[in-house]
Amino acid sequence: MLSVWPALADAASLYFSPGSNRVVGETFPVSVFVSSADQAMNAASGQISFPVDKLAVTSISKDASIINLWVQEPTFSNADATVNFEGIVLNPGFVGSEGKVLTVYFRAKAPGDATIMLTSGSVLANDGTGTNILSETRKTTVSISGSSLPAPAESRPAPAVEVADEAPPDEDAPAVVSATHPDASKWYANKNPEFSWKLPNDALEVRTLIGSFPRSVPTISYRPPISSKKVDDLPDGTYYFHLQIRTNEGWGAIAHYRVNIDTTPPKAFAITFPHGNVGTDNRPVVLFNTTDDLSGIDYYKVKTGDRDFYTLLPGDVVASNPHVLPLHTPAIHSIEVLASDMAGNVSRAQGSFEVVGLKPPQITNVPKEISEGDLFIIEGRTYPNATVVGVLENAEEEEEEEEAKLADGQSTFTNMLGRFTLIWPARLKPGKYTFTAFVIDQDGVTSAEAPPIFIRVKSQGFLSFNILGLQPLLFIGIIVIALFIVENTMRYVFHRLYGAENKAQKQIECIEQEVNSALPKMRDEVSKGKDINKVSKAAMDCLERMEKILINQHKK
Repeated sequence: MLSVWPALADAASLYFSPGSNRVVGETFPVSVFVSSADQAMNAASGQISFPVDKLAVTSISKDASIINLWVQEPTFSNADATVNFEGIVLNPGFVGSEGKVLTVYFRAKAPGDATIMLTSGSVLANDGTGTNILSETRKTTVSISGSSLPAPAESRPAPAVEVADEAPPDEDAPAVVSATHPDASKWYANKNPEFSWKLPNDALEVRTLIGSFPRSVPTISYRPPISSKKVDDLPDGTYYFHLQIRTNEGWGAIAHYRVNIDTTPPKAFAITFPHGNVGTDNRPVVLFNTTDDLSGIDYYKVKTGDRDFYTLLPGDVVASNPHVLPLHTPAIHSIEVLASDMAGNVSRAQGSFEVVGLKPPQITNVPKEISEGDLFIIEGRTYPNATVVGVLENAEEEEEEEEAKLADGQSTFTNMLGRFTLIWPARLKPGKYTFTAFVIDQDGVTSAEAPPIFIRVKSQGFLSFNILGLQPLLFIGIIVIALFIVENTMRYVFHRLYGAENKAQKQIECIEQEVNSALPKMRDEVSKGKDINKVSKAAMDCLERMEKILINQHKK
């Protein structure tokens, strides 16, 4: 006897369907139900136990289940005396009582009371966090009597007998195949199934039948026997084709072949944008979901613009719904979502969204020309608390644009008013450059680049001293030689004409010491890239002072 109590309010419960007394040898169904009166649930799982000495599981049926997606297919073990199940109810979930989860078919083995119970279970709320709202599980008891069912006579035709369980196939039954529905566990969008089988050499007669019960006795006779059968225009649902062959030895075992037909597409659905379909987010968020009454949703396919479709499984949609689209550039984009059921029927939804690009940063101050070695400083304004990336390219070098940008990109941050100052860290070589910039906001959205600005870096220092076409070190050498000639000339003049007066001699020696001490310093400063103008000025001062001494001595 099966006992059932009403579900409690504000909680969920798992329980079994009621039934009548059973007898040994009888196969009977026991359904598992869930009730959640006030809160939507979206997942249920459990383990059923039963007395292995009195009951045996023959099959499990998912027909008419509220479960849309099975995390794992329901399984049973007569050795362990357990049945396990775990499934998901897609959005918006299930609210109500007597939501069928699955049906287990038992065979009564021995007389007595057999208790069927849930040893573990869970019911998760559709609240975004998966709260377990299961508050009660209820067992049931089956009373089995010792009287067994009489065995049916297989040697003579009989009217169709509808038995509700789906038993394992009989090894002695003929093998039935279907070219239109080759896999009995799958769904097909074909309502005209075809069946075929091989006839033994002594076949005399064939009986067939197609119906909704798994183990019917066929009643439609064909004499002479046929080896194929086509059934036209079946409504959607699950059917069983039954075949029996009579030979010289009598009627053989009955073959049962399951056919699943679903020609109805998933329910119509729409694509919605929780944050609106116009915005600066270049990865828009979309929401879509649908259900299928028979075979269930197999997968979704999503396409935006001219891109290829990509596939999402129902579990992916449940786990991340709303769904975040891939990266898109600023523009108006179309979106199409296909929902396919297990039979290949498709429903589609379409929409569009617009990604509004950020405005490029405005450059308010940038030098059009700088000297070699000067700092390159850029000022501008854009969005507050954002990142500005400057891109500087050498306009005179033949280089791939993207490589140049990666090599020369520098970034800085804007203040609360959106203003920024970018100081280029490297000193620029002489030449022509183009500068541009783009902005990245706090959400990672990137703007287009600002219009390019042309900058010229002019040379100074050594190059300004090339009036005579002489290199700097060559020029220093000429100065040193000139100083040497002047020094020795003065020595000779003072010595031959004026008797090398002591005072002038001391002055010249002083200048000579300055020259000797200045020459290493000049060479060192030149090698370090110091301003050649300052170095050459020191040398010219020495020459002028020597010239004044000569003039003064000549006047005397």
